[in-house]
Amino acid sequence: MKSLTFYRQKRLDGGIRTGVELDGERILECFEPGSPLEDPKLLWWIDVRCSQKTWPSEPEEVRAWLLENAQRIEGGLSVFAAELGAGIDINWPAKHVVSSRTGLKIEIFCSAMRRVGGREIQAELSNLAKNWQTIIAQLPSNEAAIAD
Repeated sequence: MKSLTFYRQKRLDGGIRTGVELDGERILECFEPGSPLEDPKLLWWIDVRCSQKTWPSEPEEVRAWLLENAQRIEGGLSVFAAELGAGIDINWPAKHVVSSRTGLKIEIFCSAMRRVGGREIQAELSNLAKNWQTIIAQLPSNEAAIAD
């Protein structure tokens, strides 16, 4: 099975990294800087991990796949957010399996490194569910991200 992972991470300095990896290679990514005092340690992270036998090979085809499957992924993010009403235990990733067709596996993972991050993660999952299509549509290809 080949893997496709959407990730969103918040750093201690407030910076947020959002992107997509195809079999471990970053193909879409953006970084929103935080405070001028850089600290790359993570407060929390969210992964939407998908696997199936084959994936499109071009970043724009992958983007199209993520948008075509938006309803299923948005639904999974919303349900997961509702499940985490009180937050999550720090240092342990929480997992939600999204119902999907045969041959496709979609799982959402999240973890927080500090108690504050655990309280934020429910809101961030809800935000991703509401804004999935916009976030995916606006992600620069990796070549553009490297040029920044």
